[in-house]
Amino acid sequence: MLAFITAVAIAFGFIFINELGDKTQIIILCLATRPQYSPKRLATGAVTGFAVVVTIGGLVALLLSTFVQMDWITLASGCVFIILGSIQIMKWIKERKESHGIDLACDAEGTRKFEKRSSSFLAGFLAIVSMELGDKTQVATILLASTSASFLGTLVGSWAALSVLAVIGALAGQWIARKVPTRVMEILSSIAFVLIGTIMLVGTITALM
Repeated sequence: MLAFITAVAIAFGFIFINELGDKTQIIILCLATRPQYSPKRLATGAVTGFAVVVTIGGLVALLLSTFVQMDWITLASGCVFIILGSIQIMKWIKERKESHGIDLACDAEGTRKFEKRSSSFLAGFLAIVSMELGDKTQVATILLASTSASFLGTLVGSWAALSVLAVIGALAGQWIARKVPTRVMEILSSIAFVLIGTIMLVGTITALM
């Protein structure tokens, strides 16, 4: 039970920090400002979409943990986390040099893709599935689940974090976006990726020696 609770807490905290202010939450926020969409149904669709994405990630993690030795999974996971974090940091530095301002305006082009959907639930569901399949968050969920002491706990924590963020995006995301700059969350999530990856690498290498 303790392993389950710990896995839920770790996955929830990690995913929440990485996704707060991310493009997916901003899209949900933008859709929620449209009069043709119900925020409640939009959030429900997004939560369902996250359940699908996390489940697919969980199945991939289960296959990995069944057929690949755990030490090698952890080693590979650490490398991937460091690479993803480093890429994000370099991207942030490059954008920082190119622009002095921070634009949190809704992406009209991205929002327009979903505006033709009459169903609020469907709009939220399609927004999440189309943007999160193969995204860094799903990769992080797969890596965490395949190396966690509680496989189910990691999936529950990941889904809970994403669901909470979807609800925040639909009901109060606009306030969050104004208070927490997107660039700040990007650099924090990048550092988190590198730190987690480094810890995993050091732990695995120490165990193999």
